[in-house]
Amino acid sequence: MTDCKWNASGYAYLALGLLGLTVLGVTAFFRAKPMHAEISRMLGPSFYMDEAVVRNHFQLRMVNKRNQPMTITVQLQDPPAGYLMTGLTDAVSMPALKEVARPLVIVVPKESYTGPVKLSLRIHGDPGNTTVVQDVEFLGPNPQMLRTNE
Repeated sequence: MTDCKWNASGYAYLALGLLGLTVLGVTAFFRAKPMHAEISRMLGPSFYMDEAVVRNHFQLRMVNKRNQPMTITVQLQDPPAGYLMTGLTDAVSMPALKEVARPLVIVVPKESYTGPVKLSLRIHGDPGNTTVVQDVEFLGPNPQMLRTNE
């Protein structure tokens, strides 16, 4: 029968392995979520403008990582006066382990537009009570040009 002896490198490898498992466990516990959501600007112009409003078009991609259906709601979090979200006003039902992409349009009346502004979207999934906050930048024309054209 052989005698198993630990030397300094064996203890170092053991300590590094335990440290790696600890970091993995902490990261998985605090950062892993049962859903994923990300928003991107749609292809084409960065904004659209007509006689009444300035619009920005986005695409919201949502992933249900659970093995059961999930209901996701999306809302603007503390928007400035006049900013409205259209296109995703109802809850989205997602099948288990699936990905869904939906268009999202944010509009503001021309008279309320004061320049580019950072907006936050609150994306909430149930069951699981998971919330993801995504920031987007609302773009538009030069506000001084709007005022001189009126």
